[in-house]
Amino acid sequence: IFRLSSLIPDATIDAALAEHGFIRFDTTLVQVLPLASLQLAHVRAVDLAFKIEPDVRQAAAWLGQMRGDTSSQTTALQVRWGHCAAHIDAQFAYDASGNRVARSVAIREDGYVGIYDVGTPEACRNRGYATALLARQLRTAQDSGAHTAYLQVEPDNPSRRIYERFKIGR
Repeated sequence: IFRLSSLIPDATIDAALAEHGFIRFDTTLVQVLPLASLQLAHVRAVDLAFKIEPDVRQAAAWLGQMRGDTSSQTTALQVRWGHCAAHIDAQFAYDASGNRVARSVAIREDGYVGIYDVGTPEACRNRGYATALLARQLRTAQDSGAHTAYLQVEPDNPSRRIYERFKIGR
């Protein structure tokens, strides 16, 4: 199993891979935002505390817990992040009671920032929490010198609505 992520579409790739016995089984969309065009007017004020978790093992554990991952999935994420040479910015948003209500991971390398695992628990959705957290991460990445944000998302992922409001597109 492998994933191809290309910012330059190749109409021949599926046929070439099929010749070698590979099949296409899942589609993800690569979406890009030039940070020079970042607009935040749609982001509403929310009463949250935002915190970066610098310990990637702890961040992966919390992320896995919020996603409902198995322990082996969480361990695999901890290992991957532990070997990552790029800067991992795992941020969480907390409500007034100290509950984690949103998550987002930004991985910065050179002038690019990849956005991963944006989400909220089901009971906390549609309150602007993930939007506010993503806005914070995009602004931080821009202030740190990143010029382009990118992400991969499945076509039916409800988080696409958030990305569309930021004008992150294909």
